[in-house]
Amino acid sequence: MHGVELRSARGIMTLLGVKGLGPVTAMKLADRFSTLGEAAEAGHEGLKGLATEPVRRLLADGGPALAEAVAKADDELGRAAEIGAVVLSVFDEAYPRRLKDIPDRPLVIYTSGDLSLLDRSVACVGSREPTRFGATVAERLATMLGEAGWTIVSGLARGIDAACHEAALACGAPTAAILGSGIDVYASDAAFSLASRIVDAGGLIVTEQPLGREADPASLIRRNRIQTGVSAATFFMQANMESGTMHSVRYALLQGRPVYAPGVPAAFAGEPLNHAAMCMTRMDPLQFGRAIDAKPAVMEAIERMGRSRIAIEVAGRDSYPEILAQLDALVAAPEARPAP
Repeated sequence: MHGVELRSARGIMTLLGVKGLGPVTAMKLADRFSTLGEAAEAGHEGLKGLATEPVRRLLADGGPALAEAVAKADDELGRAAEIGAVVLSVFDEAYPRRLKDIPDRPLVIYTSGDLSLLDRSVACVGSREPTRFGATVAERLATMLGEAGWTIVSGLARGIDAACHEAALACGAPTAAILGSGIDVYASDAAFSLASRIVDAGGLIVTEQPLGREADPASLIRRNRIQTGVSAATFFMQANMESGTMHSVRYALLQGRPVYAPGVPAAFAGEPLNHAAMCMTRMDPLQFGRAIDAKPAVMEAIERMGRSRIAIEVAGRDSYPEILAQLDALVAAPEARPAP
């Protein structure tokens, strides 16, 4: 038990399995100690400033609770291996580079597929109930991006997500599904079928949720930060201002990642689901932030953007070469941020 390496997936999962020990404390302990034994040897006093008193006592004294956390981590890792899933900690070299850069990165992720696909990836997000315009935009933009060699990242939900995954599969491009559930749990037979096709085509499934965990509203929102976090940019296809998709926009802004949205022709301007895209490409950023009741951290991120608009407008096919050039520049120089 004491030989458990704290920076490994097993070590992080063990720490998170200790009652009262959260991600912040787990990172502090993994940064300070190499193994569980080293943490225990530091003693109650040596752990001051790193954990609460009950957690310090438990780590220093060991006992059944700590042994149970190790056993639980080992059981989870064994079950993941049985279904072909790979579990990574944030310290692993294979952990996605961009995801590692976000402030609230998941400490452990479950994956199935080739993680190198995320080297050139973009998030494609939108409504579960798109209009014909939204579905068409999603299919065209995802196809354009896929044919240009970008991995299409989405959330496996019906509507825009499924349309983007399908567009990638149709043009032979890789696609990655980010789940709000465990990697062995799917919301429907259709979602499971699509996930299977994604993996069979050489794509990727990623989640931070443990095995057997059902998705819920909170985990789906948190899933959005991973979609934008692994991606060089986010393409907002269509959704209303109050939708869960707007969480992806908020996360992209917090992460300093560019957002793209389609230009909306006058013929479709009256569709309520197109209002958000029009606001993002036309409204003053601070005004937009107030419109979505953005929290102070998001408003600060908007102020730091220094852009005239929240989203860069994809005006039509003629704008594709410029958009692709901007994306290529992001991969070549991640600090570059295209302005509208």
